[in-house]
Amino acid sequence: MKDSKKQYIALFKIGFYLIIILFLIILFICINAAISLFENIFYNWQNSPYFELQKILLSAFVTSVLGIIIKFAFHLDKIKKINSKLYSFLCNKYLISKSPVFCKAIESFICVFYKGSFLPIQKQINLVHIILNEMKNISGGKIDSQLFIVNGDAHSGKTILAQKIINEIFTKEEYTCLLKRYSKSIFYYDFTCFYDQLEEIVSDYENNFFFDKIIVFDNVHKLNINQINYLLKHIVRSPNNAKYILLLTRDVSYALDNELLNEIKEGKKNKLIKINRLPVLKFDDNLGDSNKFTEFLSSIEIGEELIKNDYIKYHLFNIFHIYIQNKDKTVKKLYKQLSNVNSMDPLVRGFAFICCNAVFTGILDEKILKLWLKGKNSHIFLSTYLSIGIITKFHGIKSSCYTIHEKTSKAYIAYICKQQAGLKLCKEYFYYLYEKSENNLKYKYSLPFIELRHGIDFDSIIRNGNFEELYEDINFIIDVFKLDRSEFDRELGLLSDRLGSFLITKECALNLYNQTKEKRHLITLLHADHMMYYDKGYHNTYLDLTNSDDLYLNFASNYWTKHIEMHQGQWDFNSFIRFSEKLPDRLEYISKQSYDNFHVLRRFYFDCLRIYYLQGILNFGCFNELLRRLYFIEKYLSEKLTEFKIYKYKLVYGHIIHYDILFNYKIINKPPTREELQFVGCQNISELLSKAVYYYNKSYMALKKIGDKTSDYILLRLCEISPSFVLKNILNATKNDKDLVEFTTDDYYSIMSIFDDFKERCGIKQNVLEYAAFAETYKLKFTLMCKLNCSNINIDFDRIIDGCISNAIRYHDQYNTKYSNKYGVLRIQIFKTINNYLKYKDNLKMKHDMEIIKNVCLKNNYGRELALIKRIEKDNYHLSVSNINKIISYCPIVLQ
Repeated sequence: MKDSKKQYIALFKIGFYLIIILFLIILFICINAAISLFENIFYNWQNSPYFELQKILLSAFVTSVLGIIIKFAFHLDKIKKINSKLYSFLCNKYLISKSPVFCKAIESFICVFYKGSFLPIQKQINLVHIILNEMKNISGGKIDSQLFIVNGDAHSGKTILAQKIINEIFTKEEYTCLLKRYSKSIFYYDFTCFYDQLEEIVSDYENNFFFDKIIVFDNVHKLNINQINYLLKHIVRSPNNAKYILLLTRDVSYALDNELLNEIKEGKKNKLIKINRLPVLKFDDNLGDSNKFTEFLSSIEIGEELIKNDYIKYHLFNIFHIYIQNKDKTVKKLYKQLSNVNSMDPLVRGFAFICCNAVFTGILDEKILKLWLKGKNSHIFLSTYLSIGIITKFHGIKSSCYTIHEKTSKAYIAYICKQQAGLKLCKEYFYYLYEKSENNLKYKYSLPFIELRHGIDFDSIIRNGNFEELYEDINFIIDVFKLDRSEFDRELGLLSDRLGSFLITKECALNLYNQTKEKRHLITLLHADHMMYYDKGYHNTYLDLTNSDDLYLNFASNYWTKHIEMHQGQWDFNSFIRFSEKLPDRLEYISKQSYDNFHVLRRFYFDCLRIYYLQGILNFGCFNELLRRLYFIEKYLSEKLTEFKIYKYKLVYGHIIHYDILFNYKIINKPPTREELQFVGCQNISELLSKAVYYYNKSYMALKKIGDKTSDYILLRLCEISPSFVLKNILNATKNDKDLVEFTTDDYYSIMSIFDDFKERCGIKQNVLEYAAFAETYKLKFTLMCKLNCSNINIDFDRIIDGCISNAIRYHDQYNTKYSNKYGVLRIQIFKTINNYLKYKDNLKMKHDMEIIKNVCLKNNYGRELALIKRIEKDNYHLSVSNINKIISYCPIVLQ
């Protein structure tokens, strides 16, 4: 009886509290409406001397009302979630309200009751205060408007950093001046989902819509190269159109025009902040009590399988951080139901939809969510998952962007789909999202459904996508939905070729050919393994294709014959040019608007240049004539192939400096002409080396971003031409630029590790031993350079050099026992001969060995090596250490 009495009393209290809260809310709404009406009727009230006093009194009253509400909420477990829901509600009302009284009340209320709930990562906290103090200086008029570029790797916490900055403005007393000035002038754009509104955003910017306001641009790296330049040119060149711009991105320097990059670095009105990768997936002491976290996992009955995934574990830690503040039991219910998806609890269904919606972008699209809910209870739905930490959102900013990391979403979906009911549910959601999505996302959501997938042009998807992301997403769908991999042979084959996974490319091409007997798949096969040209089962077919009536097969088979001969050290520059002259009227048909066909044309275009470099013509007039004769291909591919411009940075501008101009200047003693300097964008000779590094690095960063294997080869060239740049800017191994003379043992091995990684990953694992031979040749050259320059390094250079020579020749011989790479072996013999001269100072032996090499060069028309030998002959085979240093440093390894 006593228990019943207590229950009635408890219920009466709750009812009484709810009636009071309801009454206060109604009173608050009525007062706010009366104020708005009063302002509209008596517009000049704001000019009254009594206005400020009335505003303060009313603000105090409204704040006290809100305070009473929240205090009641803190004492009632049933309605504790009002705390977080009320915060979101007030932020939104604050942004749309025109009432200064109402806004002032909310400002006071938020400062008292809300202090934010972000993980205490010290590096971020320090950076937040640096940025906010700069903002205070700007606000105080000490500094003009500024641009901050916060540069961090994936998962470094850039978005959370922006959230903290906004939260500090709204909640910390020391930043009251910023809240007062900018509270309704903060705009946030996440280019994961705002990329299609770039034109509108830039137009607003140019029309001074953001004047004296704060803009946050997040995920700028999600834009394409042209969009990145377009956005930054307007921001950098008109910085006063906004008071403060925070730009959050991964490194986009590769995408920027050189002129624009210099403007950013040297601009007096722009401040550049760069942060390194933050260890967000490491559970160190800064993240809280690990014992309490373990207790939390146990209390909400988390399955062992979920905790094993790092992304889910970090997600759970975020939830734990929120849970210890409000003790919301909803999270326990969710994870209990999640382990038994067959129950199809509404909470699990909503969670599954959130994960499916965010799986490819990390963004929960509120518009699609409202359509899915048919406009009902969308606010309650979002508030429920927001209040327990499943999703996150910017506080204090009007935005439809709710986030949950895409890798976290993938992990949850994989877990849910292990049960049949969960698999069926996720398929239903994918179908729904396919219907509501566009472009790249539409394709990805179509992947589980063969009838939908075949209705989308994959060529347009890959042309505008990130190869690594696309490859990962397709494999994820195949594994989760238990699809037949053979259905994706073309897609996976194309992506594997761009990523450098040649064994998979080969497997896919053979599968497609065996299924369809279409000859074009045999062309793709040669991308993966050149030596398949000589395979007994295919050689005669390839020979027949050179006379095919099909223009694409005819062109591609003839081209690949020449390309494979090039890999054996046989080439004829003039025959390549004659071949190119037959193409102009046939480009459209040869390409067939197909992405893989475009790349065959791209290979051909750059092979014409490669043969020019390999043959060592060393004549800029001839080079210009070559570009002129190939212009029709260049123009065509520039319009069709998104990444063509990036290839030009490497293969046209970087190579002409590295392979021609520097070789001529440093070894042949032939200074560059004004025309040559102007072509590569240099004012004088001293800029040549840094300009070559600039072009290589620009192409390296861009191709690495989209996952193109070519970035690996460019890194080798960067190591060859400027190892100090690689140490500083890529490996972060040194603080300052240093000459080779100053290298330490650690520096030496850091560069050698890049060659070894390339050999293992791109050569041995892919069974392309010629790449392993190239890596050993780079190691040989670099070790020779260090032997000459780094006397402070205590390493047996000669032992390493002998090993590189032996390994490189062995790999060349193993790659193709019948047709060894004559040019590759000859290049190694030159370095070997020079090293022997360094060891024994025997110029007669050197003369004898060089004569043998010279005869091979004359027979095969290896012009660069002939020019080098003539330079050595000029000194009668008596070389100074200085001249040897120049020869080794500036005789580039031109890959075939």
